[in-house]
Amino acid sequence: MKSPARDLPTGRCLAVDAESGDYAFAPMTASALARRIAGRPLSRRPVAYGIAAGDLAEAGWGMIVPHDLDPHIDEALAPLVGRRREETGDALYRRLVHIPGRRAGDLLASLRAGPGRVDPRRLPYYLLFVGDPESVPYGLQHDLAMQHAVGRLDLATPDEYAAYASTVLAAEDAAIRRIDERSMAVFAPRHGDDPVSRVCRDDLARPLADALRPRLGDRLEAIVGDPADRDCFDRLLGAEGPSLLVGVGHALTLRLGRPGRSERQGAVIGAGWGGQQAGPVPRALCFEAEDVGARRLEGQIVVLVGCFTAGTPRGDSYAAPEAAESFGDEATQGVRALGEGAVLDPPFVAALPRRLLAAGALGVIGHVDTAFEHGFRWPEGEPQIGAFRELAEALLDGRRTGLAMEAFGQRALHLGQQLLEATIGRGDRAVDEIYRWIAYHDARSYVLLGDPAARWPRG
Repeated sequence: MKSPARDLPTGRCLAVDAESGDYAFAPMTASALARRIAGRPLSRRPVAYGIAAGDLAEAGWGMIVPHDLDPHIDEALAPLVGRRREETGDALYRRLVHIPGRRAGDLLASLRAGPGRVDPRRLPYYLLFVGDPESVPYGLQHDLAMQHAVGRLDLATPDEYAAYASTVLAAEDAAIRRIDERSMAVFAPRHGDDPVSRVCRDDLARPLADALRPRLGDRLEAIVGDPADRDCFDRLLGAEGPSLLVGVGHALTLRLGRPGRSERQGAVIGAGWGGQQAGPVPRALCFEAEDVGARRLEGQIVVLVGCFTAGTPRGDSYAAPEAAESFGDEATQGVRALGEGAVLDPPFVAALPRRLLAAGALGVIGHVDTAFEHGFRWPEGEPQIGAFRELAEALLDGRRTGLAMEAFGQRALHLGQQLLEATIGRGDRAVDEIYRWIAYHDARSYVLLGDPAARWPRG
C-alpha cells in the first residue's frame, strides 16, 4: 500500500486555457495519472553513437516527404537540397516518400536498417520531414528521433520555404548575424502567485542563466518575473535580439472547436496576467504568430518551453475520456478510448514557430503535447536542467541543430531504460515510476522545427 505522503500532486502543466485562465488540464495525483498511462508503450531504440555525427559526408542527410508534396515546394528547397547533396555525396543522400500508415520500424526494415547505431548507408543520420503532421505523422518523427537527428518544415507557402532555405545557407556562410558575438536571453514571466510559473523561473530559467553566465558574461540577459512581458518578448525577437532566445513558462491553449485554435495554440503568455484567479488571458498580453509581422530574425534560434509550443498531436498522452466534457459538446466525437488518449484533431505545427521560420529563424525548438514541470524538476524539487544546458552550449558552439537535440534523446533513452527495468505492466505503478514516465515522455516530445543539419559556423 502506498504511503499517502508519497502520492504527491503530479500534473501541473505549462499551458493555460485562453478563455477560463485555468490550467489546460487539472492537476492530478500520481495514482490518478498511473491509471491513465498504464500500458503505454516505450521506445526501446537507443540514441545513435559511433559516427562522426557533425560531418554530413559521413552522417548523411535525407528528406521524408508526403506523396503529394507540392512541386513548387521542391523547387523552393532546391538550393538547400543542392548544398546538402554536395556535402553528403549521392551515396549518403536519400529522398523518401512517406507511405500512410508506415511506422518507424516498417521504414527501417524496408531499408534493411534496425535498432542500434545508425548506418547512414541505410538511412542518413540527419532527416528533414517536409509537410504537416497529418501527411507525415508526429509519431514517425518521435520514433526516428530516438536514433536520428530529425527536424520538420511545415510552412504556409513555397515562398516561405525558399526564404527559410536562404536563411540556412546564409547562416552557414556567416553572411548573417553577429557570428563572433553570440548572445543569449532567458525569458520567464511571473503570473501572480501561480506555482508553475514560479517553478519555471526558479528551477529552470534562473539555474540555466546562472550555469551559462560564466561563459557568456554580459552577452547573457535573464528577464525573469514581471519584466518578462509581451513587449519584452517582442524586443528580444528579431535581428537585434540575442542569437539564442529561450522562453520558459505557460503557453496559450484553446479548447477543441474554438475559432483560431490552430493559429493561437502554443503562443507565449507574457507577465501581466495574474494567474488562474485572474480569469481569461487577455490577447494584449500574448505574443502570437500574427505579431511576428514583417520583422527578420536573421538566423536567430528560439527555444520555447511550454505545452504545444511546437505543435499539437492527434492524441494527448495524458487525457482521459472524461476530457470530452471539458472540451465541450462539439468535441465529444473527437475523444477516443482511454488507451488512445483524447483526440485533438487535426494534428498541426504551431503557428508561431512557423512564422518565426518564415521570418528568418534558423530553428525553433518546442514541445509537442502537454508539458509538465517534471521535465526539468525531480520529485524532491531538484532542478534537472542538464538537457537544456547541453542544448544551449551545443548551439552556441555551432553544432548542427539536430545534433544539439541529442541531449533530449539521451535523457529519454535513460529514463526509458529505467522504466523498462522496473515492473511497469501493473496498473498500480510506484510513484517514482510515474515521475520517470512523465519525464521520459516530456524529453521525447521536444522537437526541432527546421533543418536538423542547419548551424551557425563553429564557434
